[in-house]
Amino acid sequence: MELVVHPNKLRLPFQSGQNLLDILREHAVPVSCSCLSGRCGTCRCRVIAGSVIDHGPESGQPHNTQPHNEETRP
Repeated sequence: MELVVHPNKLRLPFQSGQNLLDILREHAVPVSCSCLSGRCGTCRCRVIAGSVIDHGPESGQPHNTQPHNEETRP
């Protein structure tokens, strides 16, 4: 799979189940972060296409095991 970071359209390979913040940090993409667990919201990113599986309290959303589509932007 591939993650495309806008606005520079940087393309980053990743495996299903990987953490978005970890992928961005591994590729030296500048992103603000604080708690590194997703609870504080500092690293919030917007997904403009594709599927996302949220992971309960760490995502700030109710637990949902079904993929859902997001149409958002950073």
